[in-house]
Amino acid sequence: MDSGTHGADDRTDEEAVVMPAPPGLSRALAALPILLALSSGPTRAETVDLHDPTPRWIEARFVQSLPGEVATYSAPVHGWLEPGPDREQVTLRVPAHLVETVLFADEGAVPGSFQDFVWIFERRTGHVAEAGLSGILRRPWSFGWMRSSVEVDLTIRLSTLRAGGYRAPRGLAGRRVSEFCRGSEAGCTPVEPRAYDPDGGSVAAVGHADASYGAIGWSSFASIGRALLRELRPEPATTGESEVAERDDPAGPALPRAQGPPVAW
Repeated sequence: MDSGTHGADDRTDEEAVVMPAPPGLSRALAALPILLALSSGPTRAETVDLHDPTPRWIEARFVQSLPGEVATYSAPVHGWLEPGPDREQVTLRVPAHLVETVLFADEGAVPGSFQDFVWIFERRTGHVAEAGLSGILRRPWSFGWMRSSVEVDLTIRLSTLRAGGYRAPRGLAGRRVSEFCRGSEAGCTPVEPRAYDPDGGSVAAVGHADASYGAIGWSSFASIGRALLRELRPEPATTGESEVAERDDPAGPALPRAQGPPVAW
């Protein structure tokens, strides 16, 4: 006769009781995908695809440290990626005001003196055919008890198709600089250029920063040729207002806001 009750061993799979996980363990398991995402490197989907012809804003960071030191990258800046002067090329253009206010913020950039930081990539190989910028830096100057400042003309030229190197840092006008040199010269540490890597999003163009004041001039290694490129991930809007900054060109694309303090990558 069926008594209407079952022992613990008589439960079916559907009737089995599932014990909940401890609260702490549940939170840890929920956070695991986030931790794995943060600890892993950039995915191919996050790095810039030079074969994508869509004109768009991307994010870039440039090395700010001297060659031979642990690489410290700038805060992220936005650059406009578009088809290049040749059908097999693509152009990256970082607006001049971001060059002044982010990349050269601590270098005495004279407002309004800089041009856009322009990179021309070979779409197929990822090589940098050429890249460069120019502007004016205001540097402190002293002679005896007199204190003043001078304006120094700066021109940077970069490429992954030409090799170069640097000498040990030395003091110049109150700053440490590494003189640019050819890799075959005595006392020169050679630096091999690297084309854009679509898997890691990195590129290492080699070149020099030429500075001049009157008849005085010098050429230093341009560490800014090393960069990391990422597709710009849109941030969810927190207000009903448009999340765009001023236009670099009234007829051009709007520049998203997204600047921050320098970080090491």
